[in-house]
Amino acid sequence: GAAYTKLTIAPLTDKRIGFAEGSIETRQGRVSSSWRYIGDKGRYEFEIPENTTATIKICGMPDKIVSGGRYTVVK
Repeated sequence: GAAYTKLTIAPLTDKRIGFAEGSIETRQGRVSSSWRYIGDKGRYEFEIPENTTATIKICGMPDKIVSGGRYTVVK
């Protein structure tokens, strides 16, 4: 797999489809991103492998830089 150590994740949501998810195996580990609507709120989940940093870009929110771990954002 690829050796991604710096990532940008910028999900584009669409209420017409309701949810989306994807993942990729890298040399550092699994990178995954998903989003879904719960009522009028979007729920975003991210998994970033150790030794990797990611910039999370969600429309209408400040960018967030995170390192290895699991993250959930509700907007």
